[in-house]
Amino acid sequence: MNWNNTWQGGAPDGVPGRPPNGTSATGEDSVQNVAADGSSVGMMAGEIHDSTVHVHSTLYQITREDPPAKQFEAGRLRLQGRLPRDAERYISNALLAGLDTPEVRYFWLLSMFSMRSKRDLSREERDRVLDVAESAARPQGEAGPYTEPLRTVCLLIRHTLKGEGDAGALGTSISALPEDRRAEIEYHLENLLSGVVKDQIWRDMVERAAEERYANGRVDRAWAYFHAVPERPRIAEVISPARAARRTAAIAGSIPAALTALFLVFGALSNLNLTAILALSVLGVGSVIGIKDAFAWRLLHSTAAVLAQRHQTNERQPTTWFTWNLRRDFKADFKKYRPEGLEVQAWLAETHGMRQFLEQDMAFAYANHPSVSNSSVRWMVRYFAKDAARQWAQGTFRTQQVAPFDSTATARCIGSLVAAAIALLIAVVAEADVPTVLFFIVSLFTTPGAVRRWYQEYVAPRIVDSLEEDAKKRLKLLESEYARWSTKLASTRPTDLEMESWLRADSTLLVEDALKKYRVSWRDVVARVVLMSPYGDYRRARITGGPWWYTQMNMQLYLMTDLGVRGFAVTSNFRQGKFGPPTEETFSYDALSSARLEPRPGGSRNLVLTLNSGQSNVINIIPGLENPEHLPESDFQERENENVRLNTDASGIEYALQVLQGVAAEKREWFANASR
Repeated sequence: MNWNNTWQGGAPDGVPGRPPNGTSATGEDSVQNVAADGSSVGMMAGEIHDSTVHVHSTLYQITREDPPAKQFEAGRLRLQGRLPRDAERYISNALLAGLDTPEVRYFWLLSMFSMRSKRDLSREERDRVLDVAESAARPQGEAGPYTEPLRTVCLLIRHTLKGEGDAGALGTSISALPEDRRAEIEYHLENLLSGVVKDQIWRDMVERAAEERYANGRVDRAWAYFHAVPERPRIAEVISPARAARRTAAIAGSIPAALTALFLVFGALSNLNLTAILALSVLGVGSVIGIKDAFAWRLLHSTAAVLAQRHQTNERQPTTWFTWNLRRDFKADFKKYRPEGLEVQAWLAETHGMRQFLEQDMAFAYANHPSVSNSSVRWMVRYFAKDAARQWAQGTFRTQQVAPFDSTATARCIGSLVAAAIALLIAVVAEADVPTVLFFIVSLFTTPGAVRRWYQEYVAPRIVDSLEEDAKKRLKLLESEYARWSTKLASTRPTDLEMESWLRADSTLLVEDALKKYRVSWRDVVARVVLMSPYGDYRRARITGGPWWYTQMNMQLYLMTDLGVRGFAVTSNFRQGKFGPPTEETFSYDALSSARLEPRPGGSRNLVLTLNSGQSNVINIIPGLENPEHLPESDFQERENENVRLNTDASGIEYALQVLQGVAAEKREWFANASR
């Protein structure tokens, strides 16, 4: 597609233009981090403008009317997707509805202890867990694929809660399970493991994490999860100009010429002046042919002028966030995809008019769609940039596809107009009365303007037609690219379960790095807390009903050991699966004064850890939401509450907070109680 054939603005008078962009946006992205004197604010990030991606998915969709089997499946998926409290609720619903099988009981027990310790269970929950564990230990009917995994989980729970059984035999039973079941038990029930068994299982977990960290093409696919869902292409409507005023001016300017012609015809017929009659006949035929050809010839030149002026368009100040970011994206992508060997500034100057037209076309096309984000139309910007570079490489960048006016038509046009002019002079001389000469002189001044306006009347709809045809071709190309890009994203984008597998591997290897650094074994760790928060210039994405995922994270680990609390933190590039340099901190159990979760605007949640020295560490566990769609307050509040619920569950902050608050309240005694 040759974008030099696309009209932008600055055309001759009367050529159709685009409506002014009346939309405007006022808004601020402001994030305020507040800490008291002597405090340190770390691991906080505000939501970056246009950095949030929502992917519509039915993976987590469920209703109360759905049958027990679907309720159970919803719970199982949530357990795999880092939402254990949601999982517990749905699996419990399935059990209460009568779906009582070894598989359902197995996953229910996993959900009860996932991101929890035995101290976090209420008395009622403890009794329910033990009741299921004791009943499942008794043989019931024919064995199935979940019979042995359920029996093993029940033995582990009874050993942890009641001290029954042998730890060594438990380790053997877990090791004998299928790989998938063993991985589930090791991950969700890690807080129930202890002693030598804990070390044996930890080695298995580390080996599995090393294999899963880059499995399924993580480096080549993770980026697609954070890529915005492409918006369908649209083109701005070509606006036809108002024609009534121009037509009135053309008619008024034509009156003297019409009266001149009328007097000439009347005089020639009245006097039977053959010379005048013959001259008027030539004038009529020559004028019709000559003006028709002249208008067609001028139309080609007008089209060429429109195309040339597109590269001379003055800058326009953006009036919305969308247009401001659109200009930034066009400039960035035209820089990135410029032709080989061409300097950046030279290419930007060469494509200035092209970029201006495309920016304005897209801005007007999406002016009435405020929910459309720049990231969702970025694929079009990238396509235009690549296509311009391709045209340059092929030598078609400046080619104007305007058909030349053929030589026969040119000769006919010139000959007809010359003949008509000569015939007019002959007719005026032949009928040289005072009124005729007077109107002829007046028409010499008014006719050029009238002809220009009649030409505008002629050319405007034809340029509109050509622009509409060009727009249709452009839209067809964009739709083809949209189909290609959407298909690629859909095939590349990882599932939430794959994302969870990668994150689980990262967390496990982070703990392993900390264990090596502090030279402690896994059996010496009574509890561990991993806090993940968005970091730096991050993007976040989620599917419908799922938790947020972040491209850049700060992963803060706290290990509760006999020697005190061992802190270990790294920045994580999730798309690449890479950690930054670690930072370390250690403090005794007596040093932690308090741990609290502070609500912030937009549903944000900050974890605040305060030491006895007065120093505080503030961690933004859940970033807040904005309201770009200007939803009613009640609807936005509902979305905000869902954001808090889902991400509180996924972050594991409830368990982390209970551990940290227990340490702050009980000091060293907490470790003694947790070790029992």
